[in-house]
Amino acid sequence: MKILFAEDDKQIIELVVDALDCWGYFTKAVTNGEAIFEQLESGLSPDVIVTDNNMPPGVKGMEVLRRLRADERFKDIPVIVYSGDDDIEPEVKSLGGMFMRKSCKLDAFKKTLEMAASTAKGRR
Repeated sequence: MKILFAEDDKQIIELVVDALDCWGYFTKAVTNGEAIFEQLESGLSPDVIVTDNNMPPGVKGMEVLRRLRADERFKDIPVIVYSGDDDIEPEVKSLGGMFMRKSCKLDAFKKTLEMAASTAKGRR
């Protein structure tokens, strides 16, 4: 499974990418929301996009989700938005995304990825 992972905290990137590697996933990590679109435009075709909601400066995770859903080329890519702010969960779900609390454990993260990936197979 190919994962495009956006997070501005380098320690979190290292932890998550190491876990994903151990689980056998290919991961491309970027440090902001705009870089997600740069990767997609350059031809990267992820099975799942995972994005932090609060990534200064620039495009936040919710804006990434809105823009992906508005673009015919990318609208079917499963997106997981994670945040410490539960208030965004209803909007994430209304846009067809999955929400995950930033403080979740790695096994819950893996389970959410697997659910998103199974959604991807049904959409594509």
